[in-house]
Amino acid sequence: DLLSPVVQDGQLHPSFKALVERRSPEPHRDMLRTLWQVFPNPDGGFVREFQTDHFDRRIWELYVFALGHSGPFTVSRPTHAPDFLFERGDIAIWVEATTANPSPHNPCDPVPRSPTS
Repeated sequence: DLLSPVVQDGQLHPSFKALVERRSPEPHRDMLRTLWQVFPNPDGGFVREFQTDHFDRRIWELYVFALGHSGPFTVSRPTHAPDFLFERGDIAIWVEATTANPSPHNPCDPVPRSPTS
């Protein structure tokens, strides 16, 4: 199960903890569980990464997969990379789901500061 913790509490990503512990995201949990049943996971490390330090990357992969899966495409993962193969009729599109994340070694301030006088 995507939402059953596979690591100790201290290793869980704060967003994952909020997703599984709060009452309000119940519809989100239901949607993720349904999506997880059809999600192709060739490397086997997705659940651990989703629950820990790669939460944002993995939520984006789920989103990209859902776009194709709920649309007019057949989505598969015949290789480790790129992430997905979207197919419809004689059209085949390879998709790599990537995110831009701040470096943990040189974090940037996400909110620009105005100069003070």
